[in-house]
Amino acid sequence: MDLMRRSSNSRAITKRLIRETKKIRSAQPGTAVRGAVTDERGPVANVSSIRTLSTAEIEDAIDRYRAGEKIMVIAARLGVPRARLRCKFQASGITSKRTPLTEEQVEGAAELYRGGLSLAAVGAEFGVTGMTIRRHLVEHGVTVRPRKGWENHSR
Repeated sequence: MDLMRRSSNSRAITKRLIRETKKIRSAQPGTAVRGAVTDERGPVANVSSIRTLSTAEIEDAIDRYRAGEKIMVIAARLGVPRARLRCKFQASGITSKRTPLTEEQVEGAAELYRGGLSLAAVGAEFGVTGMTIRRHLVEHGVTVRPRKGWENHSR
């Protein structure tokens, strides 16, 4: 019985290795294989593939970012995670464009929020996310309403 389990498990492992090897062999040029299991013949299994960026792509991404394009749009176009692109930017000495809201903007946001607008709607007015507005309002002592349906939940 124990031998059968080992045998069936080893079949599943073999099938998985074959499937992963096919993925590696069919990978497009310019992709890096992270977490690949290798032996003297080369890669045997692929844990995940992450596309590598050429120097020209990184320079183009930096130019687009400096021109005002959002990092998530650039990352989506290049097919890489935002965090990877952000790391490339930091390595190139590019700092985040995040600018805090001014005192006047926070006061205006608080008035809009007290007037009944949602955090997301207030954020849209100032070109930031609702969570950014929430953070600024809390920092300035504004009580944030509970989310709809969350009135009975204590936090």
